Amino acid sequence: MEPSWKQAGDGDLQFVFLEGGTGVGKSTLTYKLEKLGYRVVYEGFVDLCRQNPAYPPTSALLTLKWSSALLQHMERAADEHRAGKIKGGVVFFDRSFLTPAVYARGLPVADFMQQIMEELRGAYAVVPVLCEAEAYATQVRVQGRLFDSAPDEKDVRTSLGETDEGF
Repeated sequence: MEPSWKQAGDGDLQFVFLEGGTGVGKSTLTYKLEKLGYRVVYEGFVDLCRQNPAYPPTSALLTLKWSSALLQHMERAADEHRAGKIKGGVVFFDRSFLTPAVYARGLPVADFMQQIMEELRGAYAVVPVLCEAEAYATQVRVQGRLFDSAPDEKDVRTSLGETDEGF
């Protein structure tokens, strides 16, 4: 049975980007997809921020590093797809190029990342999926992450606004 996001007979590689606030279940979903044998790319934005403390999380430099890494994953997957190594012709990402825009909350980087997503649609079959969850479930997940996090991770998550209930 073909996944619902793929057209029957479509031989193109599809990139499915899961996006949404922290704690809505993106990683849970991608772990399940990975267990089913699908290619999943995990790009931890919080980890990228932790590894690059000199760059503010909403900076253009960090956004450039983020988008470059995602694009490299896409290009490698396209090569592997041509070699027949991608199950179902679909690759899932647990975040998208829009992630820095989500965290930037309207800063100029948001417009740039939206432009990148539009340009990607011209080059690849790209499907962004907005994931949502009940507010209470999200709050419980975020609180758990903060409780279990190292101090530098807590600092990054706080600076990204993950502790803000409105986010």
